[in-house]
Amino acid sequence: MNYLLRIFGYVRPYTTIAGGVIATIVILAGTNLLPAWVQKLIIDGLTRHTQLRALLGLAAFYFLVVAVNAGLNALQANLVQVLGQHIIEDLRNEIFRAIQRQGMPFFDRYETGQLMSRVTSDVNLIQLFVNSTLVNLIGSILTPFFALIILFRLDVALTLWVLLTIPPIVVLQSRLARIRLIWREIQRRVGDMNVVLQESLVAIKLVKAFNRLKAEAERFNASNWQIRQERLWAQRQSIILGQLQNLCTNLGMVIVLTVGAQQVIVHAISLGTLVAFQRYISLLFLPFQRVAAINQTTQMAMVAAERVFEVLDAPIAVQDPQPPVAPSPQRGEVVFEHVTFGYVAGRPVLHDISLKIPAGETLAIIGASGSGKSSLVHLVPRFYDPQKGRVLIDDHNVREYPLKDLRRCIGMVMQETFLFNLSIRDNIRYGRPDASNEEVERAARIADAYRFITEDLPEGFDTIIGEKGVRLSGGQRQRLAIARAICTDPLILILDEATSSVDTRTDAAIQRALRNVLRDRTTIVIAHRLSTVQQAHQIVMLHRGQIVARGTHEELLQTSREYRLLNDLQSSRTDLADAAIAQLMAMLEDGANRHVPELVVRQ
Repeated sequence: MNYLLRIFGYVRPYTTIAGGVIATIVILAGTNLLPAWVQKLIIDGLTRHTQLRALLGLAAFYFLVVAVNAGLNALQANLVQVLGQHIIEDLRNEIFRAIQRQGMPFFDRYETGQLMSRVTSDVNLIQLFVNSTLVNLIGSILTPFFALIILFRLDVALTLWVLLTIPPIVVLQSRLARIRLIWREIQRRVGDMNVVLQESLVAIKLVKAFNRLKAEAERFNASNWQIRQERLWAQRQSIILGQLQNLCTNLGMVIVLTVGAQQVIVHAISLGTLVAFQRYISLLFLPFQRVAAINQTTQMAMVAAERVFEVLDAPIAVQDPQPPVAPSPQRGEVVFEHVTFGYVAGRPVLHDISLKIPAGETLAIIGASGSGKSSLVHLVPRFYDPQKGRVLIDDHNVREYPLKDLRRCIGMVMQETFLFNLSIRDNIRYGRPDASNEEVERAARIADAYRFITEDLPEGFDTIIGEKGVRLSGGQRQRLAIARAICTDPLILILDEATSSVDTRTDAAIQRALRNVLRDRTTIVIAHRLSTVQQAHQIVMLHRGQIVARGTHEELLQTSREYRLLNDLQSSRTDLADAAIAQLMAMLEDGANRHVPELVVRQ
């Protein structure tokens, strides 16, 4: 319940609307009591042979009260919808911003589908509670309170008889509250189902390629079936307990009719009083009847609020310094001082790394998959913070820079290329929205992307590329990612397998174009192809999170047996690959209808 109470904090910016809602609740709490009293007066008037004119006046007043109540209910419903939409919009925006502020350890812990479930379905459940349940609950407190006062005013003894049915109703309410545990599990399973859905859609090509459509459907069906079973159980319990509660309230009505009828017979109370008493008993039991009806919504909203605030309250692993103590980087010197880092406590993937990259120079990092190359460069923009040691830029710990300033001076080409469903132009200037068209085209030329953009795409730079760039080849997507990084004109450029998805010829073209860009710019290059890193000022080889060799290309050929073997192996394979590609290109350009050369077949 504490989580639902926190929702009220989002009402503060909309006090005028909230004031209107509260005013209608209070007014309706009073006007809802009038019809029963007017009915009492009319019935007592009939039994006492009151003049017709007076009875007609009471009937007109009764109609007026009902009309006023209808108008107030309509006004209240409209105000509640407006207030609810504002609250949910703010809540959804806040949880999205909270997710964006989180460091990468947060995303290692939460699956994407679970986070999507909290922003969408969990917030929708809170919206349902705010719009349709909250006002009913508040109104159900005020109206019964006033009704109880009138009941004691009408007949104290009869009211006490009715109150005997309240304790069993309270017990049933406590049993209903326990169902919240199962709704928490249901919401978790809904998140798991979203994970299955998200993975199946993202990897749809892989699913089809491996004929796993049936298996994925079965996985989704299993998750969906479990949700259905648990929902049915929770709803069944709610229905049973709700009906038992209704039975108790109806028992109260039976007591009123039985005891009250005897009092009418002996003229202890009037018939009108008995009818009014019955109406007020209905208003007294209103909160219990409504809670039984809306229990499911309330329980689901409580669980949803708990899940939403779990994300909002999650500690941020990587935060801005308060206050920032370092100016924006100006030179671009990067230093790793005895850095140890691991994604899980006690299991480091980097061990005591010390490196210095002078401003304007290029560091190349090579090593087998899993050796810690990407983990090392992710410490520079503070995707993660090391457990031991420091990362410095221009003699300042990166923790001293505002994150916005730090990341503004760093351009990255990730190992996994991601493009947005925007135009080519907007994707290239994503990191620098104010870049001119000329700067965008220049970045495309440097990345060897200008030709395919202008010649192969129907609308050139204005072509919408589809979700994740689905309309482009892997090499084209990677060249756009390089252009995007170049367009930001970064002080420090990080290329994490930036040309892994392009062929050897395109790789060579991009490397030639990048030479001008990399000049006087601090660059960290991760690559498997040694041809990509031979011109680096310094090459570092990692193995299991440790530096096992460092130096220039020529120095490592002399001092490192592993580097020399790797160079010899890649050189021989590259010669074969280049020869095969040259022969294939010649065939395509000449339009010759010939068999593939034997060299290509062997390759």
